[in-house]
Amino acid sequence: ADNIGKSVAIVLDDYVYSFPTVQSEISGGRSQITGNFTINEANDLSNILKSGKLPAPARIIEEAIVGPSLGQEAIDSGLRSFIIALSIVLLYMMFYYSFAGLVSNIALLANLFFVFGVLSSLGAVLTLPGIAGIVLTIGMSVDANVLIYERIREELMNGKGLKLAVSDGYKNAYSSIIDANVTTLLTGIVLYIFGSGPIKGFATTLVIGILTSLFSAIFLTRLIFHWRLEKKGVASFDNSITRGAFKNTAIDFIGKRKIFYGISSLIILIGIGSLVTKKLNYGVDFKGGRTFVVRFDEPVDNEAIRNSLANYFIDDSGLKMY
Repeated sequence: ADNIGKSVAIVLDDYVYSFPTVQSEISGGRSQITGNFTINEANDLSNILKSGKLPAPARIIEEAIVGPSLGQEAIDSGLRSFIIALSIVLLYMMFYYSFAGLVSNIALLANLFFVFGVLSSLGAVLTLPGIAGIVLTIGMSVDANVLIYERIREELMNGKGLKLAVSDGYKNAYSSIIDANVTTLLTGIVLYIFGSGPIKGFATTLVIGILTSLFSAIFLTRLIFHWRLEKKGVASFDNSITRGAFKNTAIDFIGKRKIFYGISSLIILIGIGSLVTKKLNYGVDFKGGRTFVVRFDEPVDNEAIRNSLANYFIDDSGLKMY
C-alpha cells in the first residue's frame, strides 16, 4: 500500500528480469502482473518467479553465444564436409564395382533420405556433431555393400552362376554385417543414454543411420539386383581395372608376427610412458574455467595473440585461457 505507483524489481542472480509497477495493495497473498507479454516471455517470467523457491542459488555453469555469421560459417563447413565425403564415396563405388557400385549409391542416397526424414519426424535439432554422425553413416552404409559384393565376387570365382552367387553372397555376408553394426549400435545407445549436448546429437544421428543403412544396404540393393537379373540376367561387380584386384597379394603376417608384436609393444609402452609423465591436458569441460570465442576480421598469428593475452587471462585465481 505504501508503494502504489512505484516499481518492484524482480531480480535473480543480480540480474533484473522485470520491474512491474504496483497498481494496488496486495491482499490475501495473491497478485498479478499485467503487460504486453508473448507466451514465451510470460513462461520465462513464470519460471524466474518460481526459481526463487529453490533452496540453493542457480548459477550458469556454461554459456555459449554463436553469432549469425559464425553460425553460417559452421553450416557451410559442415555441408562442405558432407558433400565432399558423399562425392568421394559415390565416385569410388562406381569406379570399383561398376553396376553394383551404382546400386550401392542408390541405396546410399535413399539412406540419407531416410536419416533426414527420421530426424525431421522426431523434431531433432541438426548440430555439427550430428552432421559428423551423418558423414560417418555414409561410410558405414557402403561398408555392408562392400562385404556383400566381395562375397559375391568370391562365389563367382568359385564357378557359381550369377543368380546363385548373388543369393549366396547376401546370405553368407549377413553374419559379419550384423556383428559389425550391432557393436556400433550399442556404442551409440550408450553415448545417447549417458552423453549430453553435442555427444547426444552425434549419437542420435549415428543410431538412426545404422538402422536405416542396414535396411538400405541389404533390402533395397537386393530388390534392385533381383529386378535386374529377372529383366536382363546380367549384373557386373567389377571392371577391367578392378577385376582380380588384390587377388594375388601375399603378405606373411603370421611368419613376421614376432616383429609386429615388438613394434606394437614398443608403441604401447611409449604411450603409457607419455601418459604417466605428461598426463592428459584436460580442457575447460573437465577443469572448469571460461572459454572465449573470438572472431578477427583479418588473419592473425595465433601464438602472438596467445602470448599477448596470457598476462590478462592467467592469474593467481586459476582463471586460464584455453
